Amino acid sequence: QFAPGGARPNAVRVNTVFNETSPNGSVPLFLAGMFGNGYFSPAQQATAAGLELDICLAVDRSHSMCFDLSGVDWSYPPGTPRWPDPVAYPPNSTYSRWASLDSAVDLFLDTAADTFKPPRVALVTWGSRIDRTTYEYYITRQTAPAVSNDVGLTNSYNTIKQSIQSRGNNVMLGGTNLSAGLDEAVALLEADQTRPYSRKYVILMTDGQWNEGRDPVLAAQDAARANIVVHTVTFLSRADQSTMAEVAELTGGQHYHADDRDELEQAFVELARTLPVVLTQ
Repeated sequence: QFAPGGARPNAVRVNTVFNETSPNGSVPLFLAGMFGNGYFSPAQQATAAGLELDICLAVDRSHSMCFDLSGVDWSYPPGTPRWPDPVAYPPNSTYSRWASLDSAVDLFLDTAADTFKPPRVALVTWGSRIDRTTYEYYITRQTAPAVSNDVGLTNSYNTIKQSIQSRGNNVMLGGTNLSAGLDEAVALLEADQTRPYSRKYVILMTDGQWNEGRDPVLAAQDAARANIVVHTVTFLSRADQSTMAEVAELTGGQHYHADDRDELEQAFVELARTLPVVLTQ
């Protein structure tokens, strides 16, 4: 029984039994005469535990995250400057896809903070490599790596929120090197051995289709070999749901698709609520 002010458990076991002492009694047997017994008393037991978790958010920061929520490529929120090119400007702080992700990650972290054992969370952002030979560099005079390890594993969720917000104040460039983001997230989780028995997860989010780097399915196979579960989130109609669903399935994860901002927020909240609980028996 749970009692106010009592110790907070990290596991819950449910026992069920149908016998003569149960309110509904034992289960009567249809062919009782054949078995020499008129009743059957089934019993079941299940245990769910809250475990230590290490989670890496690996989120898309390609230029499409500056687009609006219509699902149409190169369609920007109202008020986005056009000169010399929309590429030269940060995402709209309210109506861009990045703004929706910012809100969803905030809710994820707030929900995770209320769990019994708040997980450590890291942040990796990815797009594609921008060097001095690219059009984006010509317009912005900025280069960018394909992937960045923005925040290592931490319980300081405000650090991650601030990093997401800071990203939103800068231009977002390049295409969708999805496997670069997944590979970096897996490497980050494998490199940290301070909690060797923690469950390790990647939450991989994109609004697009991979168009650079190796096949994400190969990256998922590597994650599975490392015993890292990858949950995938696709956003809007142009996202590659098929590949992302396969990535999740290969690693024992779940795939979530969101058609709008509300559904994206719901997906991240559901992940924060369900990840800490594992059925162990």
